[in-house]
Amino acid sequence: MKKHSNEITTIDPILSAVRKIRDESTDKNRAQVLRDVETERIRQIEKWGEQNWPMAPKKIGMNGTPTAEYYGWQADRFRAFNNRTKDKTWHDILCEEVAEVFAETEPEKQREEMVQVAAVAVQIIEYLDRKRKI
Repeated sequence: MKKHSNEITTIDPILSAVRKIRDESTDKNRAQVLRDVETERIRQIEKWGEQNWPMAPKKIGMNGTPTAEYYGWQADRFRAFNNRTKDKTWHDILCEEVAEVFAETEPEKQREEMVQVAAVAVQIIEYLDRKRKI
């Protein structure tokens, strides 16, 4: 047992160095992703100016289901799927987050959920960048 503990102690500095390099690389990539998002936002503002659309219609579908109720149901379905499967995809994760935005009716809660959508979107871009480097 002692020998194993010493081996871990010896490996710890190596793992720390590898993690630091990985983290620095991730930080550089994330900074680039956020610059790309800012560039796109500037392009959108230049093209369309400030936009102030409603978040969603009050009712949705042919039977007029309240939007928050419909998207709450959708979010629950995506969440249940994501929690029980190993076959989830970025699509499933992002759709769950987007559904959660529209399941909320309070602007503060919608904003919190939109931050989560943005974080997942950044994570997907980072994944695509990693995949491109392979």
